[in-house]
This record gives sequence, structure tokens and C-alpha cells, in this order.
Amino acid sequence: MIHVIDRVLLPEKRRIPALAKENGQFATLLAAASAAGLADVLNGDGPLTVFAPTDAAFAKLPEGTVETLLKPENKGKLVDILKYHVVSGRVYSDQAAKARRASTLLGRGVETSVTADGLRINNALVVSPDLEAANGVVHVIDSVLLPQAMNHQQARRTLEDAIRRGVPVYNHGDHQACATIYTGACRAIVGSESAEIPHDVMTVLQTTLHRAERIHHAGARTWALRYGMDAALAGLRQMSLAGTDSDDG
Repeated sequence: MIHVIDRVLLPEKRRIPALAKENGQFATLLAAASAAGLADVLNGDGPLTVFAPTDAAFAKLPEGTVETLLKPENKGKLVDILKYHVVSGRVYSDQAAKARRASTLLGRGVETSVTADGLRINNALVVSPDLEAANGVVHVIDSVLLPQAMNHQQARRTLEDAIRRGVPVYNHGDHQACATIYTGACRAIVGSESAEIPHDVMTVLQTTLHRAERIHHAGARTWALRYGMDAALAGLRQMSLAGTDSDDG
């Protein structure tokens, strides 16, 4: 089938920050990315998928929240929030709807669903999907995504997803990228400071991260992270089995 069109289609040359700036409704997001030191990431080769809250979405947060997050002492929290809005690769709206879940750069997953209003990312509505950029795709959302404290099942899923994503990357020889995936998952759990995750699991992951930071060889660092993740998973799986047993009476 041939469709006749009235102009030549040219590849999109604008990268994500330029696209967001020209759009005119992402001043807060761009300021936050700059304060978090993530502007270069969004301007890199990618590809990346960004769930982009509008200025109006940020305005829905409690008064003073944005100003507080932009303070230098809160940079770590701001980085985590922004990474929770970014997925590696190009994920278009139809793919997101079918996937039901996407792993973010934070190492935490977001849930995707289709409601009567349209596609939702967690509880945020996608108001303008599939904005094409040279280094990825942007979905405009009407609310800011805030990572919540994890329970043990979410922590387990985070580690399992990281291993599922990391193993083929490692096997293709990109040990550094695999280590980055593993590190992100461990930090996401530790950073959640959840009271629902056992103290010994948190300790294992904290120790693993400290040990990995001192290892310069990417392959060795990846395996140090993997051993710690496997130990943490064993504890989390034991919790799940115990919960199943108790539920069965």
C-alpha cells in the first residue's frame, strides 16, 4: 500500500532537552534535570524514553516541594525522582500499554495500564504520547511520578528484573553497563529506606554497594554486585515463602 504525502519526512534532529524547551511546558522539569546533573544524560545518545511531567503537573505537588527538591542538599532525592521518569530504549505508547510494566533508570518499575481516559503510568495520565526526539521518545504526563517505599515483593522483583536485564548485557561483553544496571537496582532498594524490607537484606545490599565501589575492574565489580544480589534475593524469597505458608494457615 502506498500513501501519497505532500511533504518530505525528515528525521527528527532535536534531542530530548531541546524538544522539551521548544514545547514550552517543561521549564520545571528542565530546571530539575539541570539541578540534578542529569541534563547531559537526557542530551546523550540514548535512546531513552521519558515520562515528562508538565509545569502544571509539578504545580500539583504540595506547596514548597519543588523549591525544596531543588536545594543542593536534596540533590540525591531529586536524582532518584527524575530517574524514576526515564526508561532505557524507545518505548512507544502501544508497547507500554502491552508491557504493563517498565524498568526505570532508578532500578524501580512503573506500572502501565489503559483506562477509559487513556494510557496511565502508575496513576499519571499520558496526555500527549510518542513525541519523537533524535535520542528517544517523550510521553507527556499530567502528574509527577514519586517512588514509594518498597515492600519485600517489590524489592524482590526489582532485583530479579535487574538480573534479567543485566545477564544478556554482560554476556555481550558490556560489563560496565551490566554493573550499572545492578548498582541501580541495589541503590533503589537501599534508598527506599523501607521498614518492610528485613534489616539483614538492607545490610547485605549496603555492604555490596560499598564493596563494589572499591572495585575498578568492571567484570569483577559486576560479580561482586551479583553475589550480594543473590544473597539478598535468598532472604526475600524466604520471606515470600513464609508469607505463603502463613496465608495457607
